[in-house]
Amino acid sequence: MRNIYFQMVHSLKCIFKDTKPLISKLLTFAIVILVLGSAFSETFEATSMEPVRVAVLNEDQGPVGQMIVDWLEGNDNAFDAMGQEPQTSEPEAQTQDNEASMWLTAVRVDSFEEGQKLAEEKDDDQRISAVIAIPSDFSAKMLSSEKTAIEIHCGRASAIEATVVECVFDTFVTSFNYRTALEELGQQVINELSTEESIKQMDMGDVDSPDAMSYYAIAMLMMTLLYSAEYGVNGIADDYLGVIGERIRTTPIKPYQQYTGKILGMCIASTFQGLFIVLLTGLAYGANWGSNYLLLVAIIFSMSMVATTFGALFCMITRDGQKAQAFVTVLVIACTFLAGGFVKIDMGAVKFLSPNYYAQTAMFNSIYGGDMSIAYSYIGVLWGFAIAASALALALSRRKRA
Repeated sequence: MRNIYFQMVHSLKCIFKDTKPLISKLLTFAIVILVLGSAFSETFEATSMEPVRVAVLNEDQGPVGQMIVDWLEGNDNAFDAMGQEPQTSEPEAQTQDNEASMWLTAVRVDSFEEGQKLAEEKDDDQRISAVIAIPSDFSAKMLSSEKTAIEIHCGRASAIEATVVECVFDTFVTSFNYRTALEELGQQVINELSTEESIKQMDMGDVDSPDAMSYYAIAMLMMTLLYSAEYGVNGIADDYLGVIGERIRTTPIKPYQQYTGKILGMCIASTFQGLFIVLLTGLAYGANWGSNYLLLVAIIFSMSMVATTFGALFCMITRDGQKAQAFVTVLVIACTFLAGGFVKIDMGAVKFLSPNYYAQTAMFNSIYGGDMSIAYSYIGVLWGFAIAASALALALSRRKRA
């Protein structure tokens, strides 16, 4: 234990005595967090969907076509227009808005060509996403129980907008058929077909999720910790490949004591740097780090252990400090990208190759009330990485001594 302790203290002193690279590293990542968090802030803001603009071409002179137009324009009593004179389009003729007006904004047109022109408008506020055409014989066929159809031309509308239009008209057809069936059975038609009476709406509360600054604070923290692999490279290169290594091999210190002490010292140094990032971003940027501080420290320490052991392994494999440093640079960028650290995207199954993903996910679950069993299991995965890398590095070091 004494040999391990001295190796650990020596590693800590070497890292913290070289203050310029340390300060430069921490400030660089602090600035990167600020830039990314500010640049992508709008991406993380919750947005509500605006009603889809549609053009309505009513060539039908009967009551059913007028009823559909009134319903699309928000008249909640549109179904009561059956058998009555067509209503005017004046605002006074409208009653309270129905559900259709929540999803669609209807614009009347006199021809299909006029609707096409609106679909090609460059102004987003004027452009329509679909043309709804009611044929001239629609009322006659509906009242005589003949099959007929409303034509919906979606043009270049997005898939989401086309789906909205389709769902709204599916609702209309279902409601209309419901009323027709009741009338044919001689039963009283229920006037309140809207969901306001049949569905009770309740607030679910805001789902706690990270804003841009909090997300990139966590992502760049993982990148900072993974850069600690450089410590593993430098420490192992000095003790195993250089002149110091030659001298250490003449001492009674055992390989596992030398390795454990070095790794612990570098891991503790990396953990303190991670905690500095947490403190800085929490106070200066308002990043959310939750209230489970013990688990937060455990995740940071685990990620630091993975980074330093990976650096040591690269050094033992290459037997060259510069080559190992090059591998570390590639590793840091690749793992950060796969975990969505630069851009918030899901990389699919390849993300599981990145230790950053496991640490980030564990931290997000801890901070934002996710599944804690996943958080604990992912910490276990990180330690699996570290143990495997350490075992391989020690095996390679024994072969070198022989």
